[in-house]
Amino acid sequence: MIPSHSKPRRNLPATAICPPSPSLPLSPPALLSH
Repeated sequence: MIPSHSKPRRNLPATAICPPSPSLPLSPPALLSH
């Protein structure tokens, strides 16, 4: 959970491609909004 919050800022596209997040259910738009 902590790495997910620290990574999205640095790797926005990388996070959107990886949907292994419990808080983000394969939602590319949701990740960008976060």
